[in-house]
Amino acid sequence: MISFLSSRIALWLHRHKAISEAEIPLYNYAAFLILYTLTPILPILCFSFLFHIPVLYSILFFLTFLPLRKYTGGFHFHSQILCLITSTLIEGFFLFLSTLPVSGRTLLLLQSGSCLSLILWSPVFSDQRPLTQKEQRRCKRIAVALLAFFSGICYLLCAVGHTAVAAYTVYAILMTALLQYPAIIQKRTHWK
Repeated sequence: MISFLSSRIALWLHRHKAISEAEIPLYNYAAFLILYTLTPILPILCFSFLFHIPVLYSILFFLTFLPLRKYTGGFHFHSQILCLITSTLIEGFFLFLSTLPVSGRTLLLLQSGSCLSLILWSPVFSDQRPLTQKEQRRCKRIAVALLAFFSGICYLLCAVGHTAVAAYTVYAILMTALLQYPAIIQKRTHWK
């Protein structure tokens, strides 16, 4: 779907004489990268309006989840449409959870457990894109650094009494950790 849209954008630019025919593949690729990057944030912004969440909180959720997911891995569907629908529903659920009142102690407990799980299991990548040992070590180091950074933000926010804001980071970390388990189960049981 994203490939189709990006090719349409490149052809539209060519049709309107904004780019030459030789530039079509380059602009097709550029449009693909832009659409691919924006696709996950659009549903989050929609949920932001639906649940009356300040946009900055939703962006905090997204900016926590996106890099963690990249370096910790997790379950992926083979179909882009199924992935988009499922991801949107899961993100919406966790954004909704972020709006519910919860104590700082509970948040820090969820955050600590999620971080521990991510550190123990990461990176979890699919068989379609196997990682070399060097890539695995690099992903692990980056994931640990990101978790330390986000944990520091959570602890700081909770310490100054902003648990409602910290919840968006905590639930993004929790969602990332939980998305690893289907992939872990799939690898251990050889379930397809």
